[in-house]
Amino acid sequence: MAISAVDALSSSVSALVANQHALNIISNNIANANDANYSSELVNETPLVTGGFGQGVQLEQATRATNTFLVAATREQYSQVGTTEVLNNYYKQIQSYYGTPDSSNDSVGSGNSITDALNHFFTAANTLASNPADASSRTAALDQSENLASNISGLANNLENTRFQADQDIGSAVTYINSQLKDLQSTNLSIQSASQNGQSTAPLLDQRDADLQNIAQYLGISVSYQSNGEAAVSSNTGVTLLSSNGVLYQLSYTQSGSAQTFINGNTLQPINVYQMNSDGTLASTPSDQLVSGGVSGATSGSEVITSKASSGQLAGLLQMRDTNIPNLLGQLNNMATNLTNAVNAIQNNGAGFPPANSLTGTRGVASTDKFAMSGSVMIGVTDSSGNPIPSPYANQPGGIPPLNLNLNTLDGGQPTAQDIVNAINQYYGSPPTEVQLGNVNNIQLQAVSDAAATGSNFTFNMALKNYSADNATVQLTGLTVSGLGSSVISGVPSAPTNVAAGSMTNSGNVVVNFGGAGPWTLNATVQVTDVGTGTISNDTITYRINPAASGLEGGIYNFTGISGAGNATLVPPTNVQAIARAQIVDATGNPVTPGTSGFLQIAAINSSNGVAISEQDSSMDGQVNPNTNAIISGTDTGLAFSDFFQLNDLFVRKSDGTSNALGMQVTSKIVNNPQLISTG
Repeated sequence: MAISAVDALSSSVSALVANQHALNIISNNIANANDANYSSELVNETPLVTGGFGQGVQLEQATRATNTFLVAATREQYSQVGTTEVLNNYYKQIQSYYGTPDSSNDSVGSGNSITDALNHFFTAANTLASNPADASSRTAALDQSENLASNISGLANNLENTRFQADQDIGSAVTYINSQLKDLQSTNLSIQSASQNGQSTAPLLDQRDADLQNIAQYLGISVSYQSNGEAAVSSNTGVTLLSSNGVLYQLSYTQSGSAQTFINGNTLQPINVYQMNSDGTLASTPSDQLVSGGVSGATSGSEVITSKASSGQLAGLLQMRDTNIPNLLGQLNNMATNLTNAVNAIQNNGAGFPPANSLTGTRGVASTDKFAMSGSVMIGVTDSSGNPIPSPYANQPGGIPPLNLNLNTLDGGQPTAQDIVNAINQYYGSPPTEVQLGNVNNIQLQAVSDAAATGSNFTFNMALKNYSADNATVQLTGLTVSGLGSSVISGVPSAPTNVAAGSMTNSGNVVVNFGGAGPWTLNATVQVTDVGTGTISNDTITYRINPAASGLEGGIYNFTGISGAGNATLVPPTNVQAIARAQIVDATGNPVTPGTSGFLQIAAINSSNGVAISEQDSSMDGQVNPNTNAIISGTDTGLAFSDFFQLNDLFVRKSDGTSNALGMQVTSKIVNNPQLISTG
């Protein structure tokens, strides 16, 4: 049957309409070519056939020219880029805190980095060491010390504030993700409506992809689609955010209130996931948890923060807050601790110029605290020029030599703080008449036992001083003890004790048993050999021990007589004023009661004199359990004497001996008295 004119005209009209629609789609594609959220649309036409004859074309809904796999890959890249952008932006900010090193190699250049602050500090310290009497060099050393501490603490403060900033940005990211999830739910409803009404969903699908892309920028997601194009979303670690049946979920996070939360190590809130009810409220209990609560920077235990946000800006912010910045702070704290310990060790081994009249530690100790110590430490008292002060004894023309305190022999190498105090006061206390034998200037007895009672053993040793220029050996060759039934248990004759020139040391222990009622008299026959000349001197020296229930340990007994038949001579002092005093004091400098925690202080009695310390080979080997005498190792093991008691620290240390970069500062006693800055 022939095609009528009407049919032909109808076919032509449908073709024109189809072409017009196609042109509109092409024009729209061109107009949106630069819109990243727009997907090109394809014209879909099908032949219109009636009775076997073509009646033109029938227009179908335009479809988008997209590749599902490519879109998913692009979305994942958005998540990765989101993470990278956050890290990059934060690292740029952090780099500005570290400053720009000075490239001029000028010790006083304009660089503002930590490296420059360190260089300026060491330059000032070296200048002071070369010019210890120069007031301007001392002021510069103090200024650069404070500048270095300020740089380090300022950097730590900036890092803590940046961690707080990241936490605030996490809250903003949660708010944004929630907003985009709501937008996606709204877009899904529009897609559903358009699909049911036979309308084109292409623009809505573009909006859907834009919503998904916005979410992916902040949180790595996994997406599935309904047949009509609606999207269901979960995190790429499986946390549901918008279900396939349209149920919406929202994230909930309470930000920290200030940077102090991170400084104090307080617990952070979790990021929970709640289902949104039909009335717009959130369910009372979370359905899941995207990020656990915990302590930022914790690396073990229940305080570790775990996250299911594997990519996107949120993941980057969490990484900065809980890992990257804490790692930087850890490195900075380690540097501050190592720097503080190294500088303080140098600072404690020497004296300022002129030497400080008094040195007071900052480590808390009680008189009863017991330590394992080894080696020797030299403690001197000098005049304002650093020279030895005149001796009160005529046989010491070179002045009072420094105390060479042998820690190995002080209560068997396990002295209490009070033993140390007693030993210093014994040497620098009110000068007694000394008994000189050979080239040993004084021979005293020192109690090792804490009590002396009838029928009990009493342990002591000889405290020996050699101010001469020659080494000597001392040997106890005989001993008698008064009292019916008293006896010598061990230690006589003793092995020779080496007493180096200009030193003080103790002999081996001697044990006696007291019979009868006290007081008891000990007659000690002593032999001294001058190592240089071989000259041997002998005499019998008498000591008196009074009964006591306790408090004798470390106590010193001066002679009460000599035989007169030997080589010993008595040397009285020209004055009896004490030279220096050691004690345990409180924060105000007042003595504490025995057993109460305080700080070791060593002070010259004369205000014009000063105290100088040389650490020698002294070493703190651990604290001692007073009940078992077992040595307890700690972080302070291996520190030298003054360094352990922190007698002259430049930088503040925490109670555990470490340093916190945030709190790094010069000790107040150095700030108030730059004279304390040691020059060796």
